[in-house]
Amino acid sequence: MLIYAPGGESKNGHPWARALAKVLKAQHARMHATAQPMLRLAGSSRDSVKLGYKTFAGGNEAVEFFQKLMVRSTQNHDLNEYEYLILLDLLKKGHPAAAAKIGVGLKGIQVRDYKAKDYSTRDSNARAFYVIRKDGSSEDFSYLKCCNTLFPAEVGAVGNRQKRSRDDDGGRGGRGRGGRGGSRTGPRTMVT
Repeated sequence: MLIYAPGGESKNGHPWARALAKVLKAQHARMHATAQPMLRLAGSSRDSVKLGYKTFAGGNEAVEFFQKLMVRSTQNHDLNEYEYLILLDLLKKGHPAAAAKIGVGLKGIQVRDYKAKDYSTRDSNARAFYVIRKDGSSEDFSYLKCCNTLFPAEVGAVGNRQKRSRDDDGGRGGRGRGGRGGSRTGPRTMVT
């Protein structure tokens, strides 16, 4: 019986066993050399992204972090340096119009009530991150758009989520019982 040792030598010392061990070792090396790039390709969508001082393992983690940050932040006040650097890095790395959003330079980032240009979609509880420029102007930006750019496979479904309108589900929500009123408890009789 041939026993293959990790060093490439067989324990029984036969010449044919040493030759077989060399062949097996060479096959093992070739297999690992071709498997490594495949493993890297398969894991490329799960690469972590570093934003400021924080590293995000995936898109869902990033979206959850920014949602919680938006909810717990005081409105109309500059975020602290830690949060500012994370959001600034998110904006620079993820937003397609980052240069236009930053403009002459940033003084801070705040959470404010979102004022939609289309007043029919305005939600009274909607919040957004706003960049505050050095010249005093401000503009909102979408953290979902940025996360969708950095993590396209994971965040796509979350980033494209929109509020459903009444027309999408046929009315006022809920299924209701429909049409005819009256009690449905007793047997029905036909009047002729």
